[in-house]
Amino acid sequence: MQLHIPWFKPAAWGVVGGAVGTMIIGFSWLGWTLGSIAERMAVERTSSAVKLAVFQKIDSWKQREAGVATAGSHMSDDGSHRGSLTKESGL
Repeated sequence: MQLHIPWFKPAAWGVVGGAVGTMIIGFSWLGWTLGSIAERMAVERTSSAVKLAVFQKIDSWKQREAGVATAGSHMSDDGSHRGSLTKESGL
């Protein structure tokens, strides 16, 4: 038994052509990605975020140590203030 619907074949080809056109435009212009590419990008971003967090932590430790060293340089051995801060600021 054959169906004689004259509009079915052009409509089916229209759906196929529309799907192919949508994929071409989506992947080339709209920035769609495959799952494997998206996963690779997520791994790269995660690793760079972890590296950045580690470097920030190390930098904060270095700044803290440098701050302690410079703050301690204005103190004498007995802990009294040398007065160099007031001399440097012009007071």
